[in-house]
Amino acid sequence: MRMTPKRSFQKTFCPLLILLLGYTVLESQQANLLRADEEVVENAKEADDAAIAAEPTTIKVETTEFLPTVSTTGIFVGLDADQIILTPKAWTTLKVVDAVEHGETVMEGDPLIVLETEDLDKAIDKAEKKLVTTTLSLRMATDELRFLKESTAMDLEQANRSAEEAKDNLDYYLNVQEQEDLKSAELNLKFSEYQLEYAQEELNQLTQMYEADDLTEQTEEIVLLRAKRDVEMAKRSVERAKLRHDRLIEALIPREKQGMIDSQARAALTQAKTVVSLPMMIQKKELDIEQMQRDLAESKEKLAEMKADRKGMTILAPRSGIVFYGQEKLGKWSEISTREKQLIPGGSVSANSVLMTVVDPDLLSVVADLTEEQLAEVESGQLAIVKPKSMLNGQMYAQVVEVDSVAQSDGKYKATLRLRRADADNDGLVPGMTCDAKIRIKKSAEAIMIPTSVIHQDEFSEQDGPYVWIAGDEPRKQPVTLGLERDKKQEILEGLKVGDEILKKAPTK
Repeated sequence: MRMTPKRSFQKTFCPLLILLLGYTVLESQQANLLRADEEVVENAKEADDAAIAAEPTTIKVETTEFLPTVSTTGIFVGLDADQIILTPKAWTTLKVVDAVEHGETVMEGDPLIVLETEDLDKAIDKAEKKLVTTTLSLRMATDELRFLKESTAMDLEQANRSAEEAKDNLDYYLNVQEQEDLKSAELNLKFSEYQLEYAQEELNQLTQMYEADDLTEQTEEIVLLRAKRDVEMAKRSVERAKLRHDRLIEALIPREKQGMIDSQARAALTQAKTVVSLPMMIQKKELDIEQMQRDLAESKEKLAEMKADRKGMTILAPRSGIVFYGQEKLGKWSEISTREKQLIPGGSVSANSVLMTVVDPDLLSVVADLTEEQLAEVESGQLAIVKPKSMLNGQMYAQVVEVDSVAQSDGKYKATLRLRRADADNDGLVPGMTCDAKIRIKKSAEAIMIPTSVIHQDEFSEQDGPYVWIAGDEPRKQPVTLGLERDKKQEILEGLKVGDEILKKAPTK
């Protein structure tokens, strides 16, 4: 159907006209609302100014109950615990056969750690055998020393006697024997020559006698032959006598003489050596025996230590309680993972280190963390309320017994709180659990508390202490001693009394 121009105009512009009229009305309403808000703000400001003008310019000093507290967190620690430390004296190879688990409850006398003993038993057996051998060696050395002392005097006497005999023999040889040997050698040579001379003379005479006869008998020939042979033997004897003579003179007698000299020198040396060495041998033997005695004592001690270590290869619980691996420090057990790797069958543990700690869960205290600001307020004797995080709506009372003045590795100062547990058997608390703690710093029924805004302090002044302005015809400064601050109010310890009027603001000059 085709629309006429009039109807098209009405359909297009009428909605626009309505929209413009609506926008104009809305804008007028917003302007009215804005003017109304401005009027409300203006009225409120006027009311505030009037209230400020009507507010008192002073504060009257009054007393009130003051119970300041410090809120912090803490951790439960055992008051009564025994550390399990292996302290073997001789045996250092510590292999685990069995061990109780972390967190297990044990009774006094229960085995905590069982260590391997096979190698230790072998070492003990070897040490016992060595001890027997050492004892026998010491006994033999002691007897040898006794014999040595007894024979030393005789050996010294024999050495002296031998030296004296050698000297006497040498003196005799030089003074007598040597000359006698030379004379004998000469005489033997001459005797042989005499024999040759006698045989030759006899032969010569027989030859002359038999040559006078024209005929020589057979017997005469035999006699001549014998005489000739005697001469030959005598010549040979002379030759040998000359050889012996020359040998004696040139070699044998000088050798014997040198031998006598050497024997005397050797005997003197032996004497000197004996005099020096025998006492030294006795001394060395005595030192050896002393060393053997020390070795024997050490062997006995080591054997006793190994036997004592053997008895300690099974470690028993010294008390009833809960087993914690490692060592507790400020309520935390940081060595659990390390000990779990060691305290397994076949694992090795070290001596002189805390392997376990048996804690009595009935005797607990709280170690609370303090900041530096809190450290200045907390002291021994203050009461506290402890709320364990493991207990719903549960709390217990405690008292501060110790405050550390040096920060720990976590940067916190530590305060120890002694608990008052009403039902230790059933509250379920064990070391390592955490809690919230509220420590009551002080209790004052009549404390003077004033707003911190009325306290003034002139920096870089000779009188830079805190003060307030006391109201009057001529306001004056009143020095005050400050106490604790809580909720923008300051405790006044000295300088004010009940009834004093304090200016809220410093007077204008």
